[in-house]
Amino acid sequence: MDRNLNTRAARLEREKAMVAQPEKNKHKIVGRRAAYSGIVVQAIKADNPLQLLNPAAPEEYGNGENSVTREPTTGRVNGLRIFSIEF
Repeated sequence: MDRNLNTRAARLEREKAMVAQPEKNKHKIVGRRAAYSGIVVQAIKADNPLQLLNPAAPEEYGNGENSVTREPTTGRVNGLRIFSIEF
């Protein structure tokens, strides 16, 4: 029983640490009160925006996962994030 409680406590601490750490995303523009992201922001920040369409592009252009929205229950892609504002 004691081992089960220690395992559960350790898991809860890891989950808290994951929630407390802000997501660092280089494909966002962070302002004073809002953060802007999406395909438009990536195209503005990219040196060569056409590389965003290239599946063999270097890692600096991202992998496209930041630009899609997923259905929470199945994890399937259900849309593109053209422009997003987070407050």
